[in-house]
Amino acid sequence: MKRLVVVGDSDIANWPKELIPAGEGGIGTETEWDQPIVSGHSGATLSEVLPHLRRVLAESRSKGMGKSSGKPAITTRAPENDTLVVVACAGENDIGEGLSLGKSIEALREFADAVFLEHHSGGNLFLLFLGPKFEPWLEHDPSYKKKYEAMARAFQRCLEEYEATTSFGKDDSTNISKGRSATTNYGDNSNSGRIHFIDCLTMFCGETANVPGARLGGRARADPRFFASDQLHLGNEGYAIWKEVVETKIRECLAPSK
Repeated sequence: MKRLVVVGDSDIANWPKELIPAGEGGIGTETEWDQPIVSGHSGATLSEVLPHLRRVLAESRSKGMGKSSGKPAITTRAPENDTLVVVACAGENDIGEGLSLGKSIEALREFADAVFLEHHSGGNLFLLFLGPKFEPWLEHDPSYKKKYEAMARAFQRCLEEYEATTSFGKDDSTNISKGRSATTNYGDNSNSGRIHFIDCLTMFCGETANVPGARLGGRARADPRFFASDQLHLGNEGYAIWKEVVETKIRECLAPSK
């Protein structure tokens, strides 16, 4: 059985149901996916998303174990053939709230812990994290573009380092209580990494995404056609891109080892 959890801030809350990855009309029509669980919260910082993540992971785990056996769940461990993909997006509100980048990185590590240490899935487990993106309103405040770029780089580095210190082989539950510093193992599908940072910074900037100084110089300009009228949130065209990007990454994660 394959399950999807989508959690985060308003970018998740506003995601149209028909454009949710692995949902109706998506990869769910090609393989056996359970109904996605979506939990989006407008204005939430990354640390504020964390309790919602824990809640939906518990809900998803309970549903998964109950479905696999046809009986109420009586264990905290998912079956070995279970697949769970967590898609997350948060962090931009941290910048708006004036939180330090260090605080946001600390919250991101706690977020990864909640997925890989606390959740303790016995099957295949993946985290796809959608990074911050240049948005049309940022053209009125170039200093924010620099903060978004810095967060994108820091989040990617944080998740790469997190995975580098974690071994993803067969599960060893004795490591769960030892914390992130221990060698902790999850699942047995080793063809692909478990954690994927999806760089969205210039994803919606059209032709300016590749000009010199696009990122560090802030010369990439968000294309309004991908955004809603508020110039802040994505519109349907933008979400359609996210859907395609996420589903492509999910297929890569689940592709059989060669």
